[in-house]
Amino acid sequence: MSLSLSRRRFAQGVGALVVSFTLNPSRIANAAPEQPIDPKWSADQQKELTPELDGWLRIDEDGTVTLFTGRVEIGNGVITALAQVVAEELSVPFESVSVISGDTDVVPNQGITSASTSIGVSAIVIRQAAATARHAIMEAAAEKFGATPEDVTVRDGMVATPDGSQELNLGEIFGGQEFAREVDMSAPTKPVEDYSIVGQSVARTDIPGKLTGAEDAFVENVRVDGMAFARILRGPSFGAKLVSWDESVKDMDGIVDVLPISHPGDERLARVEAYFTMPGDFIAVVAEREDQAIAAIERLRESVEWETSETLPVTHEELYDWITENGEPIEMVPNGDAGAVPPTFEELYADYESQMGDGVETVSRVYRGPYLYYAPIAPAFSLANVTEDRAVVWSSSQWPFGSRWMVAQALGFDSEEQVQIKGGSSSGLYGRRDDYDQEVDVEAAIISQAVGRPVRLQWSRQDEIMWSQYRPPQVLEMEALTGPEGEVRGLHTRVHTAVSGTHPSPGIFAMALQDTPYNLGPMPFEGFNTTGLLRTGYMRNVFSGYNLFALESLMDELAIEAGEDPAEYRLRHLEDDRAIDVINAATEAAGWSPSGGQGGSGMGISFALYTGEAGPSSAYMAYVAEVDVDEETGEVRVKKFTCAIDPGLVVNPDGVRNQVEGGVIQATSWTLKEQVQFDRSMVLNHDWGTYPILTFPEIPEIETIVVDRKDKPSKSIGEPVTVTVSAAIANAIYDATGARLRELPFTPERVKAALAER
Repeated sequence: MSLSLSRRRFAQGVGALVVSFTLNPSRIANAAPEQPIDPKWSADQQKELTPELDGWLRIDEDGTVTLFTGRVEIGNGVITALAQVVAEELSVPFESVSVISGDTDVVPNQGITSASTSIGVSAIVIRQAAATARHAIMEAAAEKFGATPEDVTVRDGMVATPDGSQELNLGEIFGGQEFAREVDMSAPTKPVEDYSIVGQSVARTDIPGKLTGAEDAFVENVRVDGMAFARILRGPSFGAKLVSWDESVKDMDGIVDVLPISHPGDERLARVEAYFTMPGDFIAVVAEREDQAIAAIERLRESVEWETSETLPVTHEELYDWITENGEPIEMVPNGDAGAVPPTFEELYADYESQMGDGVETVSRVYRGPYLYYAPIAPAFSLANVTEDRAVVWSSSQWPFGSRWMVAQALGFDSEEQVQIKGGSSSGLYGRRDDYDQEVDVEAAIISQAVGRPVRLQWSRQDEIMWSQYRPPQVLEMEALTGPEGEVRGLHTRVHTAVSGTHPSPGIFAMALQDTPYNLGPMPFEGFNTTGLLRTGYMRNVFSGYNLFALESLMDELAIEAGEDPAEYRLRHLEDDRAIDVINAATEAAGWSPSGGQGGSGMGISFALYTGEAGPSSAYMAYVAEVDVDEETGEVRVKKFTCAIDPGLVVNPDGVRNQVEGGVIQATSWTLKEQVQFDRSMVLNHDWGTYPILTFPEIPEIETIVVDRKDKPSKSIGEPVTVTVSAAIANAIYDATGARLRELPFTPERVKAALAER
C-alpha cells in the first residue's frame, strides 16, 4: 500500500479542496531525476516555482487557516514566526493558523532552511500570499454583502461591513474554496502601524509537545507498522575496505539481514552525485528491535577485518601550517547575502598601497580557527519505506526537496516525484542536514529497498562525530595600515581555508568582512583553499564566524595600541546610526568599565553587521562579555553576556531573545572547548568526553536588548547571533589579564601559554 498523500487527497480529508500541483510535471517523463532548484535566496523565485495561491494557503469551513511551507523547524522557532506573519496579514487570531511544513507531496519548494533566510526571504513570499488571500476574501465578502471590497473590513477572523450590519467568519466567506489565482508579489500589505500579532512575543507552538514528550514532537519519534531497525558499522579509518566478517551474526535473535556495502563501489551510492560521506565500506544490520541491531553491531565490531591505510596528509597538530603552505588561490564571488564584490583584487590592492606613507604604520596579526563538529543533540536519523516504485522517507533534513532528489537517484527511480520526504522537527542541526548532506536518508532508503520493509536507521553518536562533515578551519592573516591618530586606513586580509567536497563554496570566504560598516579604507581580500582533508559543510555562520573573530580581535588590538577605549575606537570608525546605536545600547546596559588588563576580571566588546545591510540576515549586533580568568589553572569563566541586536522589524521578540541566548551558548562552547582532532587515518573524537561541549553550570547570564526597527525590513538572525561571541571573550580575557589569544579554542593550556608571553 502506498503511503503517498497528495495535496488534493489531504485537502479532501479535512473538508476543503486545494489544487494539486507538482514542481515540474515534465520531470516525470525524464530518464533520471534532475537536480532540484534551491530558491532560498529569492522570494520571487519561490513564488515562480509555486505560483498558485492554493499551493500556499487553505481556508477551511470552520475559519481556520493552513499555511504550507517548505521551511522546517530545526529548533529556531521559525514555524511559529511564519504563522505570526500569516495571522497578521489575514487579520485572524494566531491560534487559528496551523502550519504544514517539509512534506514534499504537500508544500512548495522554498529552498534549504539555512543561511538565516526564513524570515529575511521566505517570509516575504508568505506575507504576499497572505495579502493576496486577504484581498480575495474581501472580494468574496463584498459579493455576499452587496458591497465593494473597499467597504469590507477583516478583523479577528471576522469579515464585516463598516456599520457591522453584516458579519461572517472567514470559513463562512471562503471555507473550502479554491483561490484559483496566483500569488501577487505586489499585493498591498497591512500597514506596520496596524500590527497586533507581528511584534508580539507569541509562545512557540512546538515547545509544549517537546516538553511533554508528545509522539509528534520530533520526527525521530515516528513509528510505522512493520518497521525494522538498522544500525551501521563503519571502518576504523577513512577509506577502509571490508575484508571479512562473521556471517553467524545473521543467526542472532531478531536479525532480519546483514548487508555489507561497498562505498564508493556500490552502484546505488555511485548514482548519487552528492553522496559526500567519506569513502569507506560499511555493514548495515537490520533487526526487529534496535537493541538487537546494536548487539549485532558490537559482535561484528569484535570480529570484522578491515584493510586500512593512512589517507590524510597531516594530523590536526600540523593543520594550520599545511593549509597556509598548500592552498590554491580562489576567486571571491558574490554570495546570496554577501553583497557586491570589487571587480579585481589588483585594483583594491593598488588603493591599499596608496595609503602607505609618512606616519602610517603596519600592524600584522594572524588568527586561527579549527575544524568544528555540528554537535546536534540527536545523531542523524531517517525512516524509509520503499516499495517497488515508491518511497516515503521521514527525515530531519533541512532541505526535503534535496533529500528527495538524492533518494530517487539512489533507488534508481525515473522521477523524484516517486519519493515523498516527510520532514519534521528535530533537534538543532546548525547546517548538519543542509544542502546535499542527506546521506542518512540515502542509506535508510537503500536498506529499506534491500529488505523490502520500512527501516528506521539511527546513526550512533560515535559515527555522527567521526563521519559527519565539519566547519572548515581558517587561518586569517590581517595587515592593517594605521595613521598618526591610530585610525585604520586600509586592511589587507588573506584567508586560508580547507574545503573538501563541493561545499561550502570557498569563494564566499570573505563573508561578513567585505560588507563591514566600519570605515577602514581599501580592503583587499585574498583567498586560498586546500583539499584532501576532512569533509566540510555549511555549518552555522560558515567562514563569517572566524572572520569576525579575527576582525573584532584586531579592532581591539588596534584600539589598545592607539591608547583608546575599545568601544570608543569602534565608534570612531562608524557612521551608520544603527551600528552606533547597538554599541551604545550594549555598553550602557553592561555598565561598560574595562579593567585595563589586570585583576583577573574583565570586559570585552565586539560588533558586527552580518552580511551587509541588504542581505536577508543583516542584523546589527554588539556584545559585551564579562569573564573571570584563573591565572593558575588557565580556566576562563564567562560570567555574563550583554547583547544588543537590531534585526529590523521584529516578528517575535521572545524568539529573538531565544536565538541570541542559544547562539551565545553555542558560540561560547566553540570558543572555550570545541575542536575536531584527527590523525592521518581518522577523526579522534568519538563522544562527549573526547569532544566536550559547554555544560549547564558553565552557561553565562545573558541579557538581551532587542532594538525593534519597525521602519526596516525583518531580517533573519539564526546565524548572526553567534559571530560576535569569540572576539568578545578574547577581548575580555585581554582586559582581565593582558594576555592576547588568537587561536581557538581558548583551552586552559592556551590561556596559560598566552599568560606566560605577556
